[in-house]
Amino acid sequence: MRVYRCAGLANNCGACLELDERYNCGWCQQRNRLTNELHESCEVASQCTSPGSSWLNRQQICPNPRILNFYPRSGPLEGGTNLTIEGINLGRTFEDIEKGVGIAHELNGKHVNTIPCYPFPEEYVKTTRIKCRIQSPRNVSLSTHQFGSLVGPVEVRVQTEFTARSRDVYTFVNPKILTINPSKGPVSGGTLLSIEGLNMNAGSRAEAFLGSLPCNVTKRTLNHAECITSARETPGDEQLIIMFDSGQRTFDYYRFLYVKDPVVTAVESGPTGIWKSIARGIPNGGILITVRGENLNIIQRPQMYVEVEGELYVSNCTATAVTGTEMRCESPYVSVDQLDFAWTDKDYLELEYGFIMDGVAKVRNLSTRTERPFPKFRMYRNPEFQLFSDPQQIKYYRSEYLTINVSEKFGA
Repeated sequence: MRVYRCAGLANNCGACLELDERYNCGWCQQRNRLTNELHESCEVASQCTSPGSSWLNRQQICPNPRILNFYPRSGPLEGGTNLTIEGINLGRTFEDIEKGVGIAHELNGKHVNTIPCYPFPEEYVKTTRIKCRIQSPRNVSLSTHQFGSLVGPVEVRVQTEFTARSRDVYTFVNPKILTINPSKGPVSGGTLLSIEGLNMNAGSRAEAFLGSLPCNVTKRTLNHAECITSARETPGDEQLIIMFDSGQRTFDYYRFLYVKDPVVTAVESGPTGIWKSIARGIPNGGILITVRGENLNIIQRPQMYVEVEGELYVSNCTATAVTGTEMRCESPYVSVDQLDFAWTDKDYLELEYGFIMDGVAKVRNLSTRTERPFPKFRMYRNPEFQLFSDPQQIKYYRSEYLTINVSEKFGA
């Protein structure tokens, strides 16, 4: 019969006893007579024979379960949170821990009861990982802990013989929505809704809705959350609702207003709109673009873009009229290396362009849309300034006018 060496194959009892049975490994506990220190290792039985030693075989339970980590660290008072627990020696079969997982509710340092957390059989990983759903602390009312919290360590009992408790505590909290911004957006959706509140990161999952319309949650921190609105068929207002696991919270101070989508009717280039209905710019960007239309003020972060080889180059815009009829942008910067002026016989390149206004599709690709398409964006070369011919290339200002010559005339 071949004898295997178990030392080094596993560094804890649970992992040792789960090794292939052909190795015949067990968990050896030996105490040093001189120092009284306990030494533990994975060994075959013949290597665990010193006086006072003990050797656990595959049919036995490891005596020292430990919780190394768990998440999330908090959840709503209504429960429903999926808690993940990681550790060592957390049972060898699902039945070992099936009825022994929960949150130990303590009051003034004394154990009051255990709030159950029901494990998922399909998520259980022998000895190392448990996933369970936390129940609501039924003997604690929401009103009692409206401004407080319920705290306790995570607890895992293995076959009712051994118990592991986490060093850190799990907290039952009461999430609260305080403000939302912006308060309105287009019916096409796509608005990034910023939500301020308390315990916004509570629980294992959060689902947001405006009425019955989903708002896709993209970020959660302790006091902040974000979601992206979905489309609505017609203008109207909706109440924000967030489901923190089994806990529902509503925002009651005001409702989010869906309004008509922005419409772009004209694009003018230059400080006085000297190039009407034609957007123009140079690679260095910064040329003033005036946009006219309707509802241009309902977008929180409007942007203009030009498209080069499938890549979008963007710049920021600002609504300038309270009525939402005017917006100003700077033409986007595009690296000269991305533009090939050599192949055109014109003074400019023609590029697709449009505006990014949340989820509004009709303001994108203005030059290719089927309804009233705009001329393409005209990208001219950067101006090249000619040096002064005066000594040391310095011109002293002696008259009312100063003439600067350039090799390219923008917009010629």
